[in-house]
Amino acid sequence: MPESPTPSKPDDPGLTQPPRWLAAVLLPAVGAALLWWNLDGWMHPIIDYGRELYVPWRITEGEAPYRDIAYFNGPLSPYVNATWFSLLGVSLRTLTLANYAVIAGVTALLYRLLAELADRMTALCGGIAFLSLFAFQMVEPMANFNWVSPYSHEATHGVALGLSAIACVTRFARVGALRWLTAAGLLAGGSFLTKPEVCLATLLAVAAGVATGARRAGAPALGRQLAVLGIGLLVPVAAAWALLATAMPAGMAWRGTLGGWVHLFDGRLAQLRYYAECMGVDDLGKSLAATAFWAAHLVGALLLITGLAFAFRRGRATAPVLVALAVAPAALLLFIEVPWAHPFRPLGLVTAGILGALVRARIRGGATPRNVLRVAFATFATALLLKIALNVRFHHYGFALAMPAAMLGLAALLSWLPRAVARRGASAAVFRAGSLGLLCLTVCGFLATEADRFGKASRVLGPGPDSFRTNPKSAMARHLTQSVAWLRAHTPPDATVLVLPEGITVNYFARRRNPTGHINFMPPEVIMFGEQAILAALQAHPPDYVVVLHRPTREYGLPLFGTDYGRSILHWVGRTYREVHAIGAEPLHANRLKDKMSGMVILRRPG
Repeated sequence: MPESPTPSKPDDPGLTQPPRWLAAVLLPAVGAALLWWNLDGWMHPIIDYGRELYVPWRITEGEAPYRDIAYFNGPLSPYVNATWFSLLGVSLRTLTLANYAVIAGVTALLYRLLAELADRMTALCGGIAFLSLFAFQMVEPMANFNWVSPYSHEATHGVALGLSAIACVTRFARVGALRWLTAAGLLAGGSFLTKPEVCLATLLAVAAGVATGARRAGAPALGRQLAVLGIGLLVPVAAAWALLATAMPAGMAWRGTLGGWVHLFDGRLAQLRYYAECMGVDDLGKSLAATAFWAAHLVGALLLITGLAFAFRRGRATAPVLVALAVAPAALLLFIEVPWAHPFRPLGLVTAGILGALVRARIRGGATPRNVLRVAFATFATALLLKIALNVRFHHYGFALAMPAAMLGLAALLSWLPRAVARRGASAAVFRAGSLGLLCLTVCGFLATEADRFGKASRVLGPGPDSFRTNPKSAMARHLTQSVAWLRAHTPPDATVLVLPEGITVNYFARRRNPTGHINFMPPEVIMFGEQAILAALQAHPPDYVVVLHRPTREYGLPLFGTDYGRSILHWVGRTYREVHAIGAEPLHANRLKDKMSGMVILRRPG
């Protein structure tokens, strides 16, 4: 495919661009500052992240997901993290350093994509926004929804693979070498081994990019392109199955290769209240009203900025005016408190609208590499929001799923819309300065919230390279420390331990193996693997010790393990084990349903 010249941008005298060297200096400095601000202050002591540590640790000890560990995501991330453990040692610090490398790579990739998608100013601001609003974010109290300690590495690895595939499709559109399309297929195939929602977005983005550039290829050339892409997609999937099949039966290896795709259409999971709330369909009327409310705010802000752009027409805006527009909105934080869980709800509508506009522009402007990139990126951003469609936010799942959409929105605010108003006689510089003000307001608001979280994270847990900081007032963090210390002091190194209903971090920090393969007993896992099958695994491989901790699960609509679900499992534990140590209040009591997570008991199997 021959390369066509990239159309030059219209003359916008008000849209000056930062020098290229500034990003190379400023983005690493921002990342280093955010890292240092809360060094070792990541991860929740009990929820989610223990799985991200335990599974790769056990891989380094010769165990395998799906065969020895009940794992429901694709195999890519645990084996990548196990490789890091093998190279640098098993520790939280090793995984954190690996995630820093992912953050650095994604920041550089976003800068390159946004510079071509829009311009260098957008790319610079997008890099800063990624680092401050997503990568090092701590707005969510759980501390597992950022790129340093993601609740699931499949989310961050998958998004990184998706962005890389888009970059390869764009490069193919530019130079026409099939090796770039092969690389895009391999990366998209790799995303199949992470999470279904991320893979689906990647596949749609790659397909949209190829379709956008298809006008420039005849039928035979297009057939070759699709064949190359298809082979690239299949190679990682086939390789994963073949490697897993060396350690387990072929059918089990295939199920492991499919990962989350096996459970994608399980209606029982979709009925859990947690996932309905994440998508915003638990109360559809309320979600639609909130989306409309914040959409009206966005439209109002854009109308105000547009009015200022016409008031200060091209060439009449002074530097002080531009600075005031860019910085003054952040001062609003002194007088108002923004509920950061809600303002981004209309983002799905925004990205869908941008995608439609870009498709129309592609039809008018032809299959240029820039149009290929824009359509592919907008498709990726829109598809990723499907899981949180009516409850879009930058924290929680949004740290990964909403990030590309935020970058797309920045491209519109800082580049495309300023140029559009300039063509109608307004000041592009003023419009962009006002848009920078909105970005400044958001970044400052997030940093202010995070400063409060960081300030509370002063207690150090975990030994040496496994240490991390958490809130000293957290009873669960204190009880985690006490339980790990007790297990290390009173059990032999080869003792086996089971934690109910959640808390595989106890196993990891105590370096005690779970013999059953089932490492989490929350409602989704009990549904996916089956309560009776789990009970049978426990009876076949009973652990030496069981730790029962107080972990209410109201968010799923099933408040307590052992009462609302998992009754047969807890009943078997009660009949088979005897209490040997208690920490805090008695766990899993209905009259303590509203308590925060605290209290646990350690039980031992007689004999």
